[in-house]
Amino acid sequence: MTLRDLLLVLGAVPLLGVVAMRLASEMGLVNEAPPSDALTIAFGVFGFVFVSYVALTLRSIATATRDILARETEAAQREAAALRKAAVSDFAIHLDRSAEVGPLEDPAGDADDGASAPHARGAEPARSELFGEVSDLLTRIPSARSR
Repeated sequence: MTLRDLLLVLGAVPLLGVVAMRLASEMGLVNEAPPSDALTIAFGVFGFVFVSYVALTLRSIATATRDILARETEAAQREAAALRKAAVSDFAIHLDRSAEVGPLEDPAGDADDGASAPHARGAEPARSELFGEVSDLLTRIPSARSR
């Protein structure tokens, strides 16, 4: 029970007391009924307390709503910051992931040269492995674009 609830109960006690006394006088249990102004005053007190109760309840709801919205905003900002850190530009998504990056043959056109052929053949597996690793890394990065 909160202070607001206690205020409402205490505000209702005079009204309930006057109504109970009026009923008791009508049933013959009490010789004198409370004055007619007592009921009006009791209603006025209860009305004031009830309006105060509603105002305090609305204030409490507004405060709770403000707190909830602040928490949701903070969570959304943290989530957006995390997405910004993990975002990838469109350029990185559209990279050509083929194994061919440069010319595989010697630019001079000497295919019969024994020195350039082993060098090109030895570089091909290393280059292919390197691009395979880059491709794996790129496919694991989440995209900032909507799908």
